[in-house]
Amino acid sequence: MCDQPQPTGIYQAMAEILAEIPSIGKDNKNKEQGFKYRGIDDVYNALHPLLAKHKVFMAPTVLSRASEDRTTAKGGAMQCVTLSVEYRFFHADGSSISCTVMGEGRDTSDKATNKAMAVAHKYALLQTFCIPTEDIGQDDPDAETPEPVQPRQDARPQVMSGPVDFDKVRAELARMTTEEELQEYWKKVRVEKEHRHFNQLSRLFLDRRKELAPKRETPSPEKPRPTSSIPNIIPADQVIAEFNACETITALYAAATRLAVPENHPEIAAIREAFRVRRKQIEAGQTRAA
Repeated sequence: MCDQPQPTGIYQAMAEILAEIPSIGKDNKNKEQGFKYRGIDDVYNALHPLLAKHKVFMAPTVLSRASEDRTTAKGGAMQCVTLSVEYRFFHADGSSISCTVMGEGRDTSDKATNKAMAVAHKYALLQTFCIPTEDIGQDDPDAETPEPVQPRQDARPQVMSGPVDFDKVRAELARMTTEEELQEYWKKVRVEKEHRHFNQLSRLFLDRRKELAPKRETPSPEKPRPTSSIPNIIPADQVIAEFNACETITALYAAATRLAVPENHPEIAAIREAFRVRRKQIEAGQTRAA
């Protein structure tokens, strides 16, 4: 008794779909960074009639899911979800072929998993049928670019936005002889980053901290020094260099979490922009920063 030949219609059908698929224009625009991209609806509209014509459909299987709660730049809660999804393409004759893709989604409500599924589905189609594309954003998911986020903290320090007596601040700083004293005083006079004198105040603290640096004593094993909470502990160029050294999205977010740059860093805008640019480069396949 001879074995029955296995059906292979899926391969012919996929090749015919690949030959017939039209070009998909970049008619959507990212809200934050302004670059154009192909929306997921554009991909669906182009592929659906061809899949139906050649009797092909696909079904997803979520292989794994990871979720993490983070805090947005404005202090809100954000959920980050990463999925590994297998998509199997079936033909009417019973033959099939599958691909496995990753999808990431972030949302401040309850749609992070939905967005991750949308990303995975879109790029399964784009890569399977060799449709050129550019950057991944969020929500479509290409419509938005989220800010770098840090792990959530239970309590946020209180800040004030009233007038600052710089003469008094300078006099108090001059009396400081240890970094611990400097930290405690910073907590008392801390102001919002939107305050018109924020940069000058931060600079006064940073300059005094540098003056005290040579006087620091080597901490004993029994009493390790607490980590300083003064802003801008890590220079912006060092943060940006670490971002540029990352070759994957996971590594980039891990670096942002590890560095934990405070929102009141005087050069936070440049750091955010460097994060966005490096993310865009990685998602475009550029593993080394330009």
